Amino acid sequence: MATRDTSTMPKAYSIAKRYLLDGFLDEVSQNQQVHRDMVQLTALAAISTAVQGLVVAKWPDGKSSSTSLYTLVIAGSGEGKTPTYLEVYKGVLDFQHREMAAYEDTNKKHLAEYEVWVKKKEAILKKIARLTSKGEDTVELEEQFKKHLVEEPVIKKEPILLYENSTAEALIDGMLNNSKYATLVSSEGGSILKSSAFKADSMMNGLWSNETVRIHRKTTGSAHLSGGRLTTCIMVQPEVFDSYLQSAGRDARGSGMWARFLIAEPERMVGKRNYSAGTKNKTYSINFANRIVELLELTKKRVEAGEEKFSVYLSQGAQVRFIQVCNSIESYTAPGCLLHGFEDHAAKLPDNVLRVACLVSVFINGPQTEISEEVLENAINIVNYYSLQFRNRFYSPSDSDIDDQEMVEWIGAKVSNGQRYYRKAELQRYCPSRLRKIKRLDPCLTRLQQSWMVRCFNDQGVNIVDLAPTYPFDPVAYTSCLMKSSRLLKHTNF
Repeated sequence: MATRDTSTMPKAYSIAKRYLLDGFLDEVSQNQQVHRDMVQLTALAAISTAVQGLVVAKWPDGKSSSTSLYTLVIAGSGEGKTPTYLEVYKGVLDFQHREMAAYEDTNKKHLAEYEVWVKKKEAILKKIARLTSKGEDTVELEEQFKKHLVEEPVIKKEPILLYENSTAEALIDGMLNNSKYATLVSSEGGSILKSSAFKADSMMNGLWSNETVRIHRKTTGSAHLSGGRLTTCIMVQPEVFDSYLQSAGRDARGSGMWARFLIAEPERMVGKRNYSAGTKNKTYSINFANRIVELLELTKKRVEAGEEKFSVYLSQGAQVRFIQVCNSIESYTAPGCLLHGFEDHAAKLPDNVLRVACLVSVFINGPQTEISEEVLENAINIVNYYSLQFRNRFYSPSDSDIDDQEMVEWIGAKVSNGQRYYRKAELQRYCPSRLRKIKRLDPCLTRLQQSWMVRCFNDQGVNIVDLAPTYPFDPVAYTSCLMKSSRLLKHTNF
């Protein structure tokens, strides 16, 4: 059952109450006059870009998850999406610009060496062809040719990290031919939602889950990418996203693609900004960008050396807490509970909790430190906050969802007033009006009984409904229910 949370939206939790992250979020929010939620989710995406090729996150049972995040910010025109992206991604942009400049300089030398190598190869082949036509021995030249092939200059891969509004084919080609750790970005995401990348939901799902991805191409054949990592940092206007959902978006939800996303839809800042004169403090922003560059440098060093990714583990206490969270999320998918109707989303929540915790831990403490309980608790709060926004954005209840929700609310009110046991006939008379017909009441009670929200049974010919079956048996309340039933029966017989 899809349950809409109508409570007041809480303030987004800070990433961590240590190091520079809190200060950075506040500083960018103040300097750019943008909502802190937008800055926070963009910062998580930037850290994901920097760390996804460096580490894997370890579950308590030993399995591994990548640390790539899929993020989506939904914000209107004039809300500062582009300035936020440019400020938060400054470290990544600077690193890529520097690497591209170095690549272009060294690539000229590589290209010259490659051209010479090609000409020598052609010359050897011509000699072999000439001697062969004369019937002469070519063994020495063939050995020379084999040696020459081994000496082929290796063209350095182009250091592309960021792809803007890319097609699925271009993205996979780039990850195959250059770095296999990529980020799909757009500060005005209307065009990217229409691109083939977002139509290839199996590709998006596979990259998030660290599976081998296969792309079929008409001209150059199929391509396979193994070990790729993809982060998304998409910002889009509400009306553009609504239009997308009306077309392909519902299919994408059905495929599970959007269930993998962390989604923020912050309150509008237009009309609430307070500009001031003077030089803006950018100390935290500089330090954040420098830390991003450090992590990208470390990733580059280990990739070039052929070293494996670091494995980041939960501390002992964090493991216990993480298992509790996994079990709680599972229980919330039962009928009448918060995540019922969002089972696809719920299935990805533990993974996203672990990924966020790993990213924050590596950013703060490096890749060789365990994830602490404090960092994990912050990650739980962060993911829970964005889960709330996901549910409100994708909420679309069925009739049975509404039945279950109204019955759960009615039960809660009755139990809080000490009313636990009901004859079924009496419950039918006083329950929410939409459920007073037996053809709707019975299926609702069946669904709620499956999740132990109620228990239905027959005692001495009387159908009883227990509204709190997980509580200890209450003989006084139960006897009162039976006596009331007996009095009513006698009155009816009279």
